[in-house]
Amino acid sequence: MIQQAVTTQSVSVLRAIAMSTGSAVMLFNTSATLAALSLATLPPLFLGARVVGQQLREQQKTVQSLHGKSTTAAEETMSGMTTVVQFGAEKQELARYSDLVQKAHQAAIETGRTQALFDGSVHVAANGAILCVLGYGGSLVMQGSITAGDLTGFLMYSLLLAGNVSSLSSSFTEFSKAVAGFDRIMDIMDRQPAIPSGFNEEKTTTVQHDTPLPVEYRNVDFSYPTRPDEKILDRFTLRVEPGEVLAIVGGSGSGKSTLARLLTRLYDVNGADGEIEDDSSTGIFINNKDIRDWDPVELRQEAIGIVSQEPWLIDASIEENIRYGRPSATDEQVLEAAQLANVVSFTDSFPEGLKTPVGPRGTQLSGGQKQRVAIARLILKDPPIVILDEATSALDAQSEHLVQKAIDSVMKGRTVISIAHRLSTIKGADRIAVLGDGQVLEVGTFEELSRKEDGAFKSLMGRQILTQ
Repeated sequence: MIQQAVTTQSVSVLRAIAMSTGSAVMLFNTSATLAALSLATLPPLFLGARVVGQQLREQQKTVQSLHGKSTTAAEETMSGMTTVVQFGAEKQELARYSDLVQKAHQAAIETGRTQALFDGSVHVAANGAILCVLGYGGSLVMQGSITAGDLTGFLMYSLLLAGNVSSLSSSFTEFSKAVAGFDRIMDIMDRQPAIPSGFNEEKTTTVQHDTPLPVEYRNVDFSYPTRPDEKILDRFTLRVEPGEVLAIVGGSGSGKSTLARLLTRLYDVNGADGEIEDDSSTGIFINNKDIRDWDPVELRQEAIGIVSQEPWLIDASIEENIRYGRPSATDEQVLEAAQLANVVSFTDSFPEGLKTPVGPRGTQLSGGQKQRVAIARLILKDPPIVILDEATSALDAQSEHLVQKAIDSVMKGRTVISIAHRLSTIKGADRIAVLGDGQVLEVGTFEELSRKEDGAFKSLMGRQILTQ
């Protein structure tokens, strides 16, 4: 739509303006009285165009919004097709998509109706003016004020003007709809990120990959933007020592995964009034440096690596997925990472080995295989700080054993924050932090916390939130 307005419609508009201007000059040259009568319809048309243009823009915004919703619904259904099929919800999803498409169709019809009414009005006004000219011009011919040849020429110029005015009206309505699309694009382009990123700038921080770094949360407050009145973290304080493996446990909604999101600066911490805090006594610090003083891209590329419960893989080969966090790595380095993460234990049976495609979102691999590829990717990236966000919670016992062996390779010489539910996952941690009500309830080793009969850790185990 915008492309058509900028290219085809722009040429049509320039041609119509030139022809209309020439026709108007010839009309006045032939008869100023008839020209004034012929052009008397233009001011009302201009006023009507202004009103209709605004209406068309609003209607087109509605159409585009509904088209966006229908596209989102289709993408959601396609990405979750397995779940849709397993629940037998094909008709339900088809009905949902059809409803959105029908709404977009009806909105487009309303837009077309408005455009048609305006274009029709312009044609009626233009041709009505010609009829008036013909009637009044005929009387002038009868009076001898102008000749029949002058009237004929005048009518030809009037027809030319009317045709180009009609063309301008059609182009105007198309431009009005294009402006709605352009406004939508500019709204996106003009958005300022809440966390500015200088990915085009030179690095400002040098990270020693072979040196584990301490991580400290100092009096952190945080609420998600969609739930500003619900505090997830409340004056939260916790320190992870260099090279320490700290397990984070707690009930659902206690803020475990939020710690990972804040550390990687997907969000920034809040102040007491809900605004972004900027205070050296409050925030998240890596090696005593506030992470808000880091460039976010640099922080994620150089200092932190993460393995989540459901790792995301690109539709490429296993080798390319491992190299994703470090594109400059050699084939030997990729192979070494694959060996440490026990990836080669299953790729050796593949005809193409590490060059085997994983399919869209890694669908050609099992859950355990995807986790090991993600861990190999992390090993190759070699960050000093590692976040394991329930990396084994969705695996069976055999897959968990293989993935845990890979995780053990990751933990060596790094500061590790392990968010976990399974008891087998947290037993090997140096310390365990129990979260609740947005704060740290207990911190200690597994043996220390297990001995506290009335402790929060013991209570979690009793409710079987931690699974054997």
